[in-house]
Amino acid sequence: MENSSTMKRWVWAMVLAVVVLVQSGCAVLAAGAVGAGATAYLKGELESSLSADIDEAHAAAEAAVDELELALISSRKDRLVAVVLARTADDKRVEITLDAVSPQLTKARIRVGVFGDETIALRMLEEMRNQL
Repeated sequence: MENSSTMKRWVWAMVLAVVVLVQSGCAVLAAGAVGAGATAYLKGELESSLSADIDEAHAAAEAAVDELELALISSRKDRLVAVVLARTADDKRVEITLDAVSPQLTKARIRVGVFGDETIALRMLEEMRNQL
């Protein structure tokens, strides 16, 4: 009887541990992957690293908006952060945020619409990389 009770507690502890890891660990794993140059799509936002300084990344984002025939709403930049806002033909908001990580590395975050659209975000990232 005691073994059964111990086993049930152990199973519940493992289930709880998995739930906690799924709820918090995914963000940590995705963030670590992005730091290594990978691309992660999490909570409606695509995040990736670009091997370019912020000026080059900003120019690539603007060129990608133009190449994909999106309507450019605004574009602003300083030495640390750049933000490009655009709209698709079906009026989805596209926000590209660029953060200078180092002189030759920029973190790009792309959100399409309120809940995200992974297909459009990936297409935008692909076009930005083509422009670099």
